[in-house]
Amino acid sequence: MIALSSHLNQIQILFLWMTIVGTLPISGGSLMAQGADTLEHTLLWRIEGNGLQRSSYLYGTVHTEQAFGFDFGDSVLPALLSCETLASELHVDSVSAQVLRLIFQPDSVIDLQVEMGEENYAKLDAQLTEKLGLSADYFRYTDPSFLMLIIKNIEVKGKKLEDVVNSDGVRRREFPKIGELPRETFLDAWLFQTARLEGKQVVGLETLAEQIAISDTIPLQERLRKLIDVVEVDLVERKAVWDNLVQSYKAEDLNTLLALFEEERMAPGLYFKLLTERNRNMADRMVRLMQGGSVFTAIGAGHLAGEGGVIALLRNKGFTVVPVFSEKNNALRAYNPPDRELKWYQSEYREGGVYVQTPIPTIDFPADKLGHNKVRLKVAFDITTGLQYYVMEVDLSFRAVLRGNIVENLKESWFSGEDEVSFSSLLAPRSDRIREKKITVDGVEGRDISGVDDEGQLMRARIFQHGEKIYLFRCSGSIGMVKSRDDTRFLQSVRFDPIPEKKWEEVWLRDIDLSLQMPGKPTHDTVEEWRDSYGFHANIITSWAVDPATDIYYGVERYKIPVGYLPRNDSVLAAEMLYSEISRDEVTDEQVIESPKDPSGWMRFRKQYRLELASGMVVTRRIELKGGYVQSMVIIEPSGVSDPERADLFLNKATFYERTLAPKDYRRTYPEQNFSVTLIFPEVDSSDYSLYSGKKQFTAGQWRGNQSFVATCETYWPYYEVESDSLLSDELRSEITRYGYGDTILAEEIVESGGLRWHDYQVAVGYSDRPGFFYRERVALHGFRLYRLRWFSLNPKDDPAGADEFFASFQLLSPQPEGDPYSRKVDLLLNDLSSPDSATRNLAVAALSYYKFRDEDQKKVREALGKRYPDDTDSTSEPMGGLLRAFVLDSEREESDLKFLEELYSTLSPSHSSRSEILGMIANIHSEHALKTLGRLLADDPPKNPYPYQILSTFYDDLTNVKYLYPGLLRLVGDVEWRDYVANFTIFALDSGEITLDDIEPERTYLQSEGVEFLKRFRRPRTLFGIDEEEYYWPWSADRMITLLGKLPAESEVDRQFERALRDTNMNVKRAAIIGLMRHDRPVAEKWLLKVAADPTERVALWRGLSSLGKEESFPEEYHTRLYFAEGLILPLMNEYDEFPDEFEYVADKKIEWNGVSARGYLFKWRYTWEGEEPWLIAFAVQPDDPNQVGVDGTSVRFAWVDFDPEKIDEHFEYLMEMEWE
Repeated sequence: MIALSSHLNQIQILFLWMTIVGTLPISGGSLMAQGADTLEHTLLWRIEGNGLQRSSYLYGTVHTEQAFGFDFGDSVLPALLSCETLASELHVDSVSAQVLRLIFQPDSVIDLQVEMGEENYAKLDAQLTEKLGLSADYFRYTDPSFLMLIIKNIEVKGKKLEDVVNSDGVRRREFPKIGELPRETFLDAWLFQTARLEGKQVVGLETLAEQIAISDTIPLQERLRKLIDVVEVDLVERKAVWDNLVQSYKAEDLNTLLALFEEERMAPGLYFKLLTERNRNMADRMVRLMQGGSVFTAIGAGHLAGEGGVIALLRNKGFTVVPVFSEKNNALRAYNPPDRELKWYQSEYREGGVYVQTPIPTIDFPADKLGHNKVRLKVAFDITTGLQYYVMEVDLSFRAVLRGNIVENLKESWFSGEDEVSFSSLLAPRSDRIREKKITVDGVEGRDISGVDDEGQLMRARIFQHGEKIYLFRCSGSIGMVKSRDDTRFLQSVRFDPIPEKKWEEVWLRDIDLSLQMPGKPTHDTVEEWRDSYGFHANIITSWAVDPATDIYYGVERYKIPVGYLPRNDSVLAAEMLYSEISRDEVTDEQVIESPKDPSGWMRFRKQYRLELASGMVVTRRIELKGGYVQSMVIIEPSGVSDPERADLFLNKATFYERTLAPKDYRRTYPEQNFSVTLIFPEVDSSDYSLYSGKKQFTAGQWRGNQSFVATCETYWPYYEVESDSLLSDELRSEITRYGYGDTILAEEIVESGGLRWHDYQVAVGYSDRPGFFYRERVALHGFRLYRLRWFSLNPKDDPAGADEFFASFQLLSPQPEGDPYSRKVDLLLNDLSSPDSATRNLAVAALSYYKFRDEDQKKVREALGKRYPDDTDSTSEPMGGLLRAFVLDSEREESDLKFLEELYSTLSPSHSSRSEILGMIANIHSEHALKTLGRLLADDPPKNPYPYQILSTFYDDLTNVKYLYPGLLRLVGDVEWRDYVANFTIFALDSGEITLDDIEPERTYLQSEGVEFLKRFRRPRTLFGIDEEEYYWPWSADRMITLLGKLPAESEVDRQFERALRDTNMNVKRAAIIGLMRHDRPVAEKWLLKVAADPTERVALWRGLSSLGKEESFPEEYHTRLYFAEGLILPLMNEYDEFPDEFEYVADKKIEWNGVSARGYLFKWRYTWEGEEPWLIAFAVQPDDPNQVGVDGTSVRFAWVDFDPEKIDEHFEYLMEMEWE
């Protein structure tokens, strides 16, 4: 991210743009071509008569900060001081925040690189790089009018800050004398500020919205033309034009200034908007103001002269407007404005109890631009002084304090450029430190720092840590900061509320199941994932609080890990946790303290560590393994601070809840799953899954000594309709060996227990680093459910009785009922969709997707589709989705089925997900009646939450009757959810011949209009004013739309978008644009054909596209070779299967026999370099033996993951020619 000050440096320019709107000329010529010398040479005019009680004044300004604008005559300031009100074009303060929003949240969709063309864009880049040190890409999406003004103002307007070397040899920035620099703000803003200091009322004659509306009326092509003119005008010529304007203003020659403006080439309507209409509005508003008192009006000098100028308009209204002459004697030199303290606005972070004042209201910097969810930033820019204000609040995370003094680190990162903290980039640009001192405000210690950045701006900042947050107050600006003293007022206005005292109290951490003493309730609770080097992972729940009396942090972390999944050395685990956040390089001393034993006997491990860090901080961490959890308690003490009494209270008074610790018998009953089981340890995890078969699972575990045991119980719907012991056995054995990572079945047997016939397995897990990890499993079928029990342990010899006890405790709640099990299963399944138990409903829905309903069950399915279910919403119904998949369409009752589905479709809300499923079912019928129904529904009542692929994909194998979808289907191209699918499908249908352009013709105009609008918006993710803005960029979308529009009759705006697409960086889009233009018989420059042909991924596609048009001769001759085509065949296919290789080289070619025809084979080698130097592999492509037949059908491609050997060229050819290829 570019520094925030870089954004704010553009605000003055943007404000100038708003007030100047292109009034400065860019080309030379006869300056008096249209302006007769009709007005006296003065910028100041007195307004009298027509009922005015007091005289008012009109003054012509120039929107500049250069000295010539401030060389007042001796009559100007007295006139201003004699009036009650100052009226300027805009009320400077009121629009500042709005201007900031334009900077940070622009709406521009203009791509200058595309619109200007490469040659002009290169010229623009050269000028900006030379004068500003910024490439054109920095302004690529900027409005041309704004950028034109920037270029006009890049000439040197004052002496730059100079590098000097102090006596200590350190290079620093220093300011030259005040008189050597231009003023910090432009003339209009200076007058505005001066009037406020003099106690005058200040008003604006126009609003920002009106200014923007005027700019928007300038056609894009007009703005681009003027920008290109500015770029093409030589700097010497532009400087001469500028000098003419300066001399005319110094001479107070309003007639010549108007002539300069009128020389601009623009449409009459645009001239009316820019000057005539604005002049009328300002004159009318001036009259209303003057009727209430004396007014000093300061507007751009170009508005005063001419028949439509403000002077003439006021005279026409009956006012006497007379010139006021002055002597040029640098009247400002003797002027000292009153030392008046203006009203400022309070900005606050109320939650943190922090307050500061700024001269204008701050705005919140958009959170999505900051890139860090722990940072909140307020910004303000005072145009009257040129000062920029930042107020930043940063949350401290629990682990951030391990880095030491966070204020010091933040300060160092700002000045040294080292990213010690992740949010330091927000403080750029970097600066040489000039002055620093410690300060205390309301009892809060901080740092006061001053510096000059690389852009020559003075920066003053104060950084504080207040409670658990960091605050940065920063003011940046030019020499005006020193003169205004506003920086001092800003920094001295910072105030902190006292941090509320936290009393130590007993806190119940619900998520951690822990009660302990802490300094008040935890202020931060987080949940994240932890993963160790063995691949084990767990959710970490962290809670922490700080004692404000000592700044000591107290935190608790609980790692919720399924018990039995940690068969490793406890000390290794503890060390990994201990050093997961602290580098060993920072540890200066380490102690291991044996902690007292846990009297419950459930403690598997407890160690306490004390670490001294290089920063002086001390970290005490106690790690405990209990039940199914790993718990870590942490105390972080700042350097030189300790509180042993509180540390003992925190570490040794913690209490786990009984339900997670006490060993006893637990009889658990699961009515919905029809079983009960006895556990000798508590259930620690329970979850529902909707997998391919649906299941309900719970896990329970216990630590005994240094061993672990886990029991799980799962209930499934029968998957794949497995309803016999033999099939069940085959499925289970396959699952264990296929998905068990090398698991080995040690023993298996059939066991009768609890009224069920169980398949009992003993399995050794195949992890090499965990030898002996073992589980036993029993699986049985009962009616419509499958039951699965598992017992994990570290070794088969540990506790076989425990597994037997667990298995034997399983009991069914009710036996399998009598009657046809299949019918009972269907009835139960459909009834369970309405069960009050959500787990049962989930199981039933999951089973629907894989259940095979008989024909005689279809009536039940239809009845079930007409019902509503507990979890139904306006947008979704899981049971309905499953039932639709169970619905079997019958050709013999097609008409009634279609009527049923259409009626069901009409009862659902437009956004209901099942609407797409119903349309997909209708599409699958492919009859004329079905597709007419589908086409009517898509055209008249399309789904609002669509899944287009689900509906259209069925046609890719069978396009029968697809013409009945047209032209109604094309109405959906304006819907972003449908656009790409409709475009691609229509291309496919046209190419197949199933539809013709006649089928499209009724909607052709609409299709072209929507396509053009999409292509106008289409662009890459962009960076505007240095802030990354994510934009959707789908080259495939543009390619499909361009390809479709290219197949339609030519239309000028369509072809213009094709020409624009030629400049896109994506070759896929370029190629589609080339084919579209050539299909429309439009010329395409040879450079575009060369660019695409040079890309091996698009080369063959370009050839085929040109061949389809009979324009093969347009293909660049230099790439029309068998070798290039062989390369162009292989690389796209490799990307389709995996991705492009990092390196790809031609090896050899030879004459071969291919499918009984003489051909030529080309051998290539390729490799990836993901992990260093990977071995070369081989690839092969076939081309016709006749070089005149390049590009014809009959080519083929092979590539293989076989190591390349330069000594085995012939063997490689033979292998690739003989290999099977899907």
